[in-house]
Amino acid sequence: MIFVCWMKLSSIDYVFFLQGITLKTSFCKPMVIHNSKELFNVSFGKKPILIMFPFGGGNTFSYRGMVEQLEDTFDIVCTELPGRHFLSGMPLENNMLRLVEFVYSTWISPLNLNRPYIFFGHSMGALIAYLITKELSRRKKKLPIHLVVSGRAAPSVSRKSMYHTLPSPEFFSVLEEMGGMSKELLENDGFREYFEPIFRSDFAAVETYIYTVGEQLEIPITVWTGTRENITENAAQAWQNETTVPLSFERMEGNHFFIFEHIPYIVSSLKSMVRSTVELPRTNVRVVSNAG
Repeated sequence: MIFVCWMKLSSIDYVFFLQGITLKTSFCKPMVIHNSKELFNVSFGKKPILIMFPFGGGNTFSYRGMVEQLEDTFDIVCTELPGRHFLSGMPLENNMLRLVEFVYSTWISPLNLNRPYIFFGHSMGALIAYLITKELSRRKKKLPIHLVVSGRAAPSVSRKSMYHTLPSPEFFSVLEEMGGMSKELLENDGFREYFEPIFRSDFAAVETYIYTVGEQLEIPITVWTGTRENITENAAQAWQNETTVPLSFERMEGNHFFIFEHIPYIVSSLKSMVRSTVELPRTNVRVVSNAG
């Protein structure tokens, strides 16, 4: 599968999430932005900026395990999508182009991107990151120094699945096959009732997206996929069609949620992408079971 669902949650995390309670105060540090109303804070920072786009079914806190290890190097903006967490009062958006328009106007346009910055997105977030980059290029704006996409075939690779139309039992079977969620959560009626509309909306946005050929970008693109997810090497390598710069492609051991099994490596890689522009502290990282 090339679409991801939700971050790994315990039942306690889930209960607190629904009540709008943040379990870790580190989320609220000034230069880790989860609320678009706080974007002005980024203008006062001096670090490179990392802008993260959530995967399907996720929200602004989905990359929290990475964020805690990246905030020493980056000012981080964790974007949020309509219909969840801080934006739970907004209707869900199941059209990819309208979703990208919302993300651009709410999260990207208000930013003063006068420093080096990187886009990172997993699965649906990868597609959003790519389309936002294309929009910036169309508007002749400063582009990210690196576009990092994971768990996603190239946008030009057509999709045949229409999982968002499946009946509930079959739909949740697909989610279970993708991994990343415990059996306890999948069998929780409250979880299913709350998240099913979110999952379906995100699946629909991805599955109904129609690729259009445009000018190639002129920035580096790094692609990461899992060895046990349904993305062929050719489908991943097709990202090369989107940039004039040679593609960086790597497969890592794991299913569609492989990123959570390789956080030290991903953190080190993201930091290394800005080492040529700023002086950063170096960390020794050992990667376990990383397939090349």
